[in-house]
Amino acid sequence: MLLLLEREHPAVHAAVERILRGDSKIPVSVVRDFDGCEYHIRVEWDKEEKEMSQTSGVDSKDTGSGEVGTVNVGGTASVTVSLRSFTPFAELNTHGNFYEVVTTLFPSELQKFVVCDTHKGDGEDFTVAVHIPSNVPAKMLREAMHSTAQLRAWSFVPAFARQFELFLTNPEVVQPLQLHYHDGEEMVVYNNRGSFIVAIALRVSSKDDAVLTRHFLQAMVEVRKHERSFCGSSAFIFEQGGPPDSVVAVTGPRGRVRDPNTFWCSFQLYKQQMEPPPRLVETVMHLVNFRTTLAYHIRAGRTYMHGIMRKRVESSLQWLNKAKARVAEETKITIT
Repeated sequence: MLLLLEREHPAVHAAVERILRGDSKIPVSVVRDFDGCEYHIRVEWDKEEKEMSQTSGVDSKDTGSGEVGTVNVGGTASVTVSLRSFTPFAELNTHGNFYEVVTTLFPSELQKFVVCDTHKGDGEDFTVAVHIPSNVPAKMLREAMHSTAQLRAWSFVPAFARQFELFLTNPEVVQPLQLHYHDGEEMVVYNNRGSFIVAIALRVSSKDDAVLTRHFLQAMVEVRKHERSFCGSSAFIFEQGGPPDSVVAVTGPRGRVRDPNTFWCSFQLYKQQMEPPPRLVETVMHLVNFRTTLAYHIRAGRTYMHGIMRKRVESSLQWLNKAKARVAEETKITIT
């Protein structure tokens, strides 16, 4: 679970390394993200160099450094990583700036590797792709993979960036933006009484998880109230069962049934969290990964509680075993 809290997806690195080392006989792989996104990886070997390597019978060996791109089995290879996001492309590109903004998030020397217009609307296209040609230096390949593994979170940046830009210009014209980022869950970005709000809907799987989630979210609220170091952070509130009234006002009614396993977490963002652009990217990453972070803490809390109960059961069994031993050792007196 700790891997889910990483800034980038480490499994993407691992999948590419396995193919480059020759550990995988198939040059394609699919890495599925916690939120239902998919990274489709394809490695294409240079045919001429591969034939020469097979003829000579010499293969490069792993140097043991663990660096991507230091291993070339059977010649150089190009790497293509394509992201298929769970969020509909129409929502990510609601302002028509998706490819323009996503490309700028890559370092300048890597922007040429970004493949734009990969989504044509036939249902099988990818959200965005990165094609790293063969014969690139190992360092550049590592840097490209480092950026590519962050594409899931980066894919939300264009919508947030333009939405906040409109908010600063004229808050009254900001239309609510809904981003469905997980099955049955969504984010709503909207303006409420002059405040820039991001409301995140979360669903838990059981009543026990709902109890743990409520305690954790309440702790977040209390910490911000009492810790002076958090005074400049985003304002945070949550509601259990249904969306807050402000969300209903901008998105419409959602039925009368309240689900106790659904939580709505609302963040009020300030200008210092959204500017300059690097800080905007950081804020969006925290919001997109909030569900994953919460899931990790809930699982850790459940494991901790199970550990405590296991110790109590063990101590009770030990006490019962000792009591049985004392009864067995008592001397029996027979009267004749």
